[in-house]
Order: sequence, then C-alpha cells, then structure tokens
Amino acid sequence: MTEATSSTSDGSFDEVLVRAARLADLGRPRAAIAVLESALEVDPGHPVAWCRLSAAYLDIGEARESLDAAKRAMTMGEPAWAHRLASLALVELGRHDEAVVSAGEAVRRDPDDWRGLVTLSEALAHAEPEQAVRAARAAVDRAPDEPRTHEVLGDAAMLAHDWMLAEHA
Repeated sequence: MTEATSSTSDGSFDEVLVRAARLADLGRPRAAIAVLESALEVDPGHPVAWCRLSAAYLDIGEARESLDAAKRAMTMGEPAWAHRLASLALVELGRHDEAVVSAGEAVRRDPDDWRGLVTLSEALAHAEPEQAVRAARAAVDRAPDEPRTHEVLGDAAMLAHDWMLAEHA
C-alpha cells in the first residue's frame, strides 16, 4: 500500500482527496490520478473520489476514462457533480445528445448550482445555441460574480450570432 492508501477510514480518505486536489491544482493531474486510483483500489466506495478522478482524467484529455469514473460516482450517490462530469466527457467524445441529457439531469438534481447550467450551456451549444444562451443567462443570474458564467454566456452568444450579447458578456 502507498502512503496515500495506508488507511482508508473517512479521515485518511479526506487526506487523499485533499492531496489529489492539490496535485491537480499544481497542474499534475497524472499524479492526482495515481493517488486516487491507488486509494480507490483499496476502498472503491467513495463517490467524491470517483468524481475527482473523472475530473483529473478530463484534465489530461482522457474522456472515456473520465466518463467511466463519473458513472461509478453516479451509482454511489454523487449525482449532480457526476452528471456534470459525464456531460463534459460526452461532449469531448462528440456524444452531444447524451451530454445534454446528463447536464439536464445535473440541473434537475441541483437547480441552484450555476455549474450545472454552465455545463448544460456547453452541451447545448453544438446544436441549440439559443437554448445554450438561455442556460448561460440562468447561470449568470445565479452566480453573477463567477467569471466562468460570463465566459460561457459569451461563447454561447457567439454561436447564436448575438454579437452584442457576446461582447457584453
């Protein structure tokens, strides 16, 4: 067993999650993946760890692995975050219709979370830019101080050819 997985009680698993998050924040997603995979081999019942693993896989462009990890988290009770991650992975895989469904489920499960609306906007942008704008506007309404909401609104507005809104966003 590695240092990260010498014990998998909730306290030490929290330490694993913090360590993996720090590695990811330092731009070392592969190291974060190694820490998470090692811990999950010993104790696979942590949906937050599966979500962090999914996010780290997205960071390195491994959408299939990201989707697999997100699906594991979904089955364990981490539905909103897991659905957002699955949607992002599905967009990367070019499976836009499924991405919209997954993002919509994230919004349904946590309607006040701006991140779900951002993910929905990104999933819709491919085929439904006007709906993507609506989702992005809702995200801005919920989190006007979050730069990401304005960025996604601008992107969606450009795809919808709403140049004034894109510039404003």
